Amino acid sequence: MVRSSAAGTRLRRQSRLPRPGGGESPERPSATAREHGLELLGRRDFTGRGMLERLLADGYRSEETADAVAYLTESGYLDDRRFAERFLESTRARHGHGRAWLERELLARGVPRETVAAVLAEGRGKDGEIDEAVELARGMLRRSPEMPERKIASRLASRGFAWEVVRAALGRLGKPSEDPPPD
Repeated sequence: MVRSSAAGTRLRRQSRLPRPGGGESPERPSATAREHGLELLGRRDFTGRGMLERLLADGYRSEETADAVAYLTESGYLDDRRFAERFLESTRARHGHGRAWLERELLARGVPRETVAAVLAEGRGKDGEIDEAVELARGMLRRSPEMPERKIASRLASRGFAWEVVRAALGRLGKPSEDPPPD
């Protein structure tokens, strides 16, 4: 009887061919950095910095990687603004997060600060953010009807909502709060 084990899985993984440029092999990757970048972009979006880091991690030389990122950017395949817009759209569809959280996440993913500021400014306004905070608070109250307003405020703040947005959301729920949640 053949059974799978963690050790067997590791052995099978070790016998696989490495990703282009990966592994211990001193050989040059079979695909160029441009080709590999296009292949990666076929799977998901990247920022320019994210693509640069990925290609370097996959074993491509820094000159070749920089050339590939420049080519992909000039050709329109890599676009930090488009990445930020899609990220905001998908994140808002799945979870409610405030402006501060969204800004931190985009910056961490390598989107330039000025691009983040522009995309966030074009996005939902203060009213949209308040509406989203109200919906999140209602969900919290559905799960726990006796939840204190300080706890709701704290949870909303931890999701990146500014205190003025939290206060407005609690006001719409009929749960006004006077003091910001403790840090």
